[in-house]
Parts: sequence; structure tokens; C-alpha cells
Amino acid sequence: MKDWQHGYDIDFLKALEARFDRFNSFAFGPFAEMKKHTIAAALHDGELEFTDDYVIETSIAKTSTPIKAYLDVEIAQKLKGDRVVSAFTAENHVALIRRLESFVEPTWLWVWQEDADQVNIATAAGFKFIASKVTSFSEIKGLYFNFKDGLLAREFPPLLPAERLGLSKCARKFDVAQARDELGKLAVDYTNHYSNYNKDKSWSALALRGYSSDPKFIIKPSEMPKKWQDEHKEPFMLQDTALRRQLPHIDKVHEQITRLSKAHRIRLMRLAPGGGELQRHTDQVDKDSGVEDGKLMRFHFPLVTNDKVFFTSWDMLGRECTVNMQCGEAWYLDTRKPHRAVNGGDSERIHLVVDIEANTAVRLLLQ
Repeated sequence: MKDWQHGYDIDFLKALEARFDRFNSFAFGPFAEMKKHTIAAALHDGELEFTDDYVIETSIAKTSTPIKAYLDVEIAQKLKGDRVVSAFTAENHVALIRRLESFVEPTWLWVWQEDADQVNIATAAGFKFIASKVTSFSEIKGLYFNFKDGLLAREFPPLLPAERLGLSKCARKFDVAQARDELGKLAVDYTNHYSNYNKDKSWSALALRGYSSDPKFIIKPSEMPKKWQDEHKEPFMLQDTALRRQLPHIDKVHEQITRLSKAHRIRLMRLAPGGGELQRHTDQVDKDSGVEDGKLMRFHFPLVTNDKVFFTSWDMLGRECTVNMQCGEAWYLDTRKPHRAVNGGDSERIHLVVDIEANTAVRLLLQ
């Protein structure tokens, strides 16, 4: 028997793991799964409760800590003595609901927000949705609370309405005909995007405004790994590239939005035809992203597209939204939340993508 088993028989641990098959299907990263080793550790720590009807991983908080949706957006404050239910599965929903109702402590309940069964169990047990934590693996973990210590005894940080969105179309329309013609004369090769989610290297970009005068330098240095930053010590400054001056009509497309606030990176992003795909992921390495004043909001302006290009985003409630963005439209995308794009058509997709500092006027653009 191995040390990680903590004295528990391997077949017993495998049987408990098998009961979490549905739960684990919603985990995209290795840390959220309920596997043999995590189950053994929870049993050893006295944090796993199981019957023939359900299995619950639960503990009592030993310290008070903030709960965050992303890197810096606080959604709640967990207090010392609160109960936390971090994982559960059930063969008998009624029995599990009764057990959740029986907890006498103020209780936090984490659910997979995309799993309707888990959401229904939470609400049936009297828990209220607070907000979601979105992981770097693109998992959406709904946070619920049972208010056992009284509704008015807990205060939750207010969230701007835009904080709950994943994808939102702007009400304004944009004339992109001249910009599209101008783009058609462009003879520069696009730079392959460095993302791990760039399937078959089908996603590429050029910078009109970035951190170098070279349009092929499409990265934001502060997003790069520490090793890269250690090897590149030059002072990177936000600036226009030579390419921006060659494409004056492109500026006219986004100026109705960028005149409302300061623009940061401005890029052309290309998705190759014939199944080009940006796989489901989140972008949480940019600490500047967000909807609060001074944070960066990202807008997509389709310039070249086809009716088989689909963009999908998931909001804080775990709701999936898939759209075919049309030329002349502008869409806000919260890249901190899961999103993906697929070009199933025979022609390329090119979007003008602009990062702009958030303020009230910019947020009012959203529908």
C-alpha cells in the first residue's frame, strides 16, 4: 500500500472515485477532479462524508479569507467557522438535499455552474447564488451560500452588471467597407499567436498598436512567463506600429468607441478557414483586464468573415452564447471567462480587436 492511500484499500478508493465520474467530467484541469489521491487525503483529514446516497467533501474554515472570481475581483468573504462544501455527488438527490439543509453553520457550496443537476440541488436546499469563480482552466465554479446566520449578517462586494457578462453586442453599427478594401491590399504576413489554445496554428495577428513599432510583435510583455521577461529587459512602451499609418480607414471603424476612452493594444486577428479553431480557454494572465474604471475591456470588430464563423462565450452563470458576428457590428468579450472561436468556412476571418480603458461611457455601450 502506498503512502498517499493513507491506509485505505485501493479498490475502495476506486469505487468512491467512480461515483464522481459526472463531477469530474466538468473539470478541465487536474486540480478540481475528485480522484483516488484527493479522496484518500480527504478521508484522512476527516473531510469526506459518504453514504449509499451521496458523497460530500466538506470542511470548516480555520481562517477568514476573501473569495475571488478572478485574480482581483472579490465576490465574498469566507469567515472562520463557516462550513465549505467543495465537492459532492449523489445517487439520491433528495437525501443529499436534506443533508445540505441540515448544516447548522453558515455554509458555502461550490457547484459546477454548467451542471444543471448541481445547480438544482443547491437551490432546492435553500442556497442562493452569489457569483462564480472562473479558473484558468476555463472551469466555472458557482458559489452559493445558505445565509444561516441571517440575510443581513453578510455583505457581499457589489459587482458591476458588466462583470457578469461574457459576450455582448454593442448597439452601434459601423461602416467597414473601406476598411475591408484597405485590408484586402495588405501584403504583410500575420504572426502566429503564441497561445496554447491555438489549434493547428490557425490563429494569427498583427499589431496596429502594441509594445513595439514592429507590427509582428503582437504580445503584451507583462503577460509573458517570468523566464521570457528575464530574457527581455528592454523598456516596452505602448506605441503605434508602422502598419497603423498604412491603414487609415481601420481607425475610422473603432474611433466611435476609442474616443470614449484611451485605447491600448489594437490588433488584426486572423482565423484560418477550413476549421481554424481557438479552443475553449480563459485569458487570466493579463491583470489589466476587467470592467471597473481603468481596467481594459476588449472589443471585436469583424472586418472579414463568413456565415460559418462561430464565436462562443460563457457568462458568470455558466450560460453558453454562440454567435456569428457580422461585419459592421462590435462585440465586447470578457476574455477572463471561457471562450472559443471556430472558422468552418472556406474564407479567412479577420477581426479588428481593440483593448480600451473601462469607464461608464464604455460600459454603456453594452446591451
